[in-house]
Amino acid sequence: MDVRVEQDEERRRRSIQARQIAFSGLGHLTALVILLLSRHVGLASFPDLALAGVFGFAAAGVAALYGLARTGLHRILFPWDPHWVYVPLTFTVAVVNLQMLLAPAVRWVLIHSWLAALAMASGYVRFLPAVGLTATMIGVYLAWATRLPGTTAVQEFIPVLNVAAFAWILAMVSERMRARRREVRELAEQLREANQRLAELALRDPLTDAFNRRYLEEQLALEVERSQRSGKSLVVAMMDLDGFKHYNDTHGHLAGDHVLRLAAAAMRASVRRGDLVARYGGDEFAVVLTDIAPQDALQVLERIRSAVGSLRLTGREAGSSRGITLSVGAACFPKDGGTAQELLRRADEALYRAKSLGGNRVEFAGAPGDPCGRTPGNGLAFA
Repeated sequence: MDVRVEQDEERRRRSIQARQIAFSGLGHLTALVILLLSRHVGLASFPDLALAGVFGFAAAGVAALYGLARTGLHRILFPWDPHWVYVPLTFTVAVVNLQMLLAPAVRWVLIHSWLAALAMASGYVRFLPAVGLTATMIGVYLAWATRLPGTTAVQEFIPVLNVAAFAWILAMVSERMRARRREVRELAEQLREANQRLAELALRDPLTDAFNRRYLEEQLALEVERSQRSGKSLVVAMMDLDGFKHYNDTHGHLAGDHVLRLAAAAMRASVRRGDLVARYGGDEFAVVLTDIAPQDALQVLERIRSAVGSLRLTGREAGSSRGITLSVGAACFPKDGGTAQELLRRADEALYRAKSLGGNRVEFAGAPGDPCGRTPGNGLAFA
C-alpha cells in the first residue's frame, strides 16, 4: 500500500475511534440527567460535591481516552487494543458502578447503560471479552448492591438476568459483525490487488513484460520535469534488435517472440532499480536512465548491448553465427532536448546513425568526446 494511502487510512481510523469515545461521553451525560431527575423527584439524595466528583472523573476519563485516540498514542500504550474498545469498556464498568453507587434507587435503570456501551463497540469487541467484561460489570454491581439495607441477591436477579441476556446477544452480534468486517476487508484487499494487477497490465507490454509506449511517454515527461527542478542529468536511449525482421521471417513468430522476451529480460537485468525499460514497438525498445552522468550512462548502455549480444539461442532459434545484436541511440537532457518528445527524436536519430554504421553499437546524439553535446553526428560509440 502507498505510504500516503496508509497515512490517510490511519487518520481515518483515529477519527472514527475518537468519535466513538465522544459518543460515549453523551452516554455519561445522559446518566447525569437521570441522576439529577432522580434527586429532583426524591428517589435519590446526594450532595453536589459527590455528583461533581463522579462526573469530573467521567469527563476526565473521556477526555483522556479521546486524546489518546486522536493522537494515536493508544497504539503505543495499549498495543493489544488496536480498535480501542477494551480500555474504554473497562473504564465504563468503573463509571457506571460509581453512578449507581451515587443513586442506588435508580441502579436498575443505570445498569442498562452497559448495554449501550456494548452496542457502540459492536463489530469490534470479540465474544469472549464482551462476556468477560459483562461478568465483571455484574460482579462489581452485585458486590455492593447486595449490601444495601433491605436488599437481597434475589431482588437483583431480574435486572442482572436482563442485562446478562442482552449482553450475551450483543456479544454474539458483535462477533458476527467482526466476521463480516473481516470478510469485507479481505474482499476489499483482493479487489485492490486485482485493480493493481489490471493497472499494471495496462502499463506493460503483455509479451515482454516491459512497460509500454504510453507509460514510457508519460513517465519520461515527468522525469524531464523532475530533472528540470533538480538540475540533474537524464539519458534516453532508443534500441533496435539488428536483423530481427529477417530472423522472425526465417524462424517464425514464436521464435521471434521468445527472442523479444529474452532481450527485454536482459535489458531489465542490466539497469538500476529506478531506471525504466519499455517496448516502443515491434523490436524497438527504450530505456530511461535518471540521475546519471553521461559517461556512466554510456557504460550502462554498453552493458545492455553486450547482454543482448551475449544471448545464446539454441535449437530451432539458432540463427546466424552472429546471433542477435543491438543498436542503441541515446540523447541527454538538457543538452539534446528540453522535452520528452525532443529527447526521443534525438535518440531515434542517433539510433538511425548506429544502424547505418553497421549496427551493434552505441551512438550518442552528441559530438565525439562529448556524448551529450549539441552537435549531431559522429557520436561516441562502442562496437
